[in-house]
Amino acid sequence: MDYYFTACLFLRNHYIGNFDMQGGRFSDVSHQESDIFRDSYSVELMQEIITVVQKEKLCKLKKKEANNMGQKRDLVDVLHDAKVFYIATANKDGKPRVRPFGAAVRHDGKAWICTGKWKNVYQQLMDNCSIEIAATLMGENGPEIVRYTGVAVPDEKQGAKDAMMEALPMLKDLYAGKMDQFAVFYLMGEAKIYAMDGTTVKEELMVIEG
Repeated sequence: MDYYFTACLFLRNHYIGNFDMQGGRFSDVSHQESDIFRDSYSVELMQEIITVVQKEKLCKLKKKEANNMGQKRDLVDVLHDAKVFYIATANKDGKPRVRPFGAAVRHDGKAWICTGKWKNVYQQLMDNCSIEIAATLMGENGPEIVRYTGVAVPDEKQGAKDAMMEALPMLKDLYAGKMDQFAVFYLMGEAKIYAMDGTTVKEELMVIEG
């Protein structure tokens, strides 16, 4: 899992477009870097990771299409663009807790997140489903703030779990042999993109379809 995660970070940082599957060499990376990378990861693994990156590029294409059609952008696509987003919950004593997330998926018209049932965040969500999500991304005129306010609703829907696994294959390794500990939640609330002043709303995002 560590190798896969490292490879994902590498590809996301460089957005590699061309990969020589025969020689295992990236076209826009130094020979030394690509040789080290080739020795560490199999071609099959690289093909799987590149598929993930291609999905991210598709999200960016959807963003352009939504803007052209005057539609709201999908919160899930925006979170994918941000790469990392932060979810805030509260302990029973009312003290805030924040941690980074990286997985979100659109399924059955809803936006879903996931976590493990052994984690503190799972118990916090079960005790109090109110959350906020924050992220930053680069807009046309500089950094922008993504903010979601609402609830995270627990659901054992297998289709949502399968969609999450497909979107982020590394989860299959993380939850191998303990799928009963894999929890998914769908979001109900509102999401907006703000200018860096924190008050000017630049865009409203789609949380639930329809």
